[in-house]
Amino acid sequence: LAEETGVPMMRAMIMEFPNDITTHALDRQYMFGDNLLVAPIFNENSQGEFYLPHDTGRWTNYLTNEVHESGAWCSQVYDYKTLPLLAKPNSLVMEGAEDHQAEYDYSKNVTVHAFEIETKATAEVTNLSGEVVGSVSVEKTDAGYTVQTNGLTNVSVLFRNRDLASGEIHELGTLVKIESETQLVQ
Repeated sequence: LAEETGVPMMRAMIMEFPNDITTHALDRQYMFGDNLLVAPIFNENSQGEFYLPHDTGRWTNYLTNEVHESGAWCSQVYDYKTLPLLAKPNSLVMEGAEDHQAEYDYSKNVTVHAFEIETKATAEVTNLSGEVVGSVSVEKTDAGYTVQTNGLTNVSVLFRNRDLASGEIHELGTLVKIESETQLVQ
């Protein structure tokens, strides 16, 4: 949390990737939390341009599911409803069930978006007071993915750009309903 670490939620790319010299001068994109890169569009041509830090893996556009390789500049035209919003590889992004109000029980009916999991990724859920009320982790193993939840009810994991046998086909990948605190997904 920003209040505990002093690291802001919205931060310059150099803070997250100090060893990539290209990030030192980027002023038209930023990290939103640990896992999302945002590159607002500042022109009338709807041309979005962004840089993906080197040696970081495959980034996924959260809105379109398009995958981009790291270490390169990307440029493309976006429509009115999209922009460059990219999820970092090996990350989890939590999505709540409510879209008509900001205050509700965030630990219920959670969809976890799993992006390019190659090792282990963990995310926490807090309540309105900022207290941790639950967590989820997804770990890649030889047998598939081990999903562990704690303090959450009615959890689903959406494995983005993955075709897995133990879930239902979704336009963005495979959606798996988590039935126990520890579950193997293949």
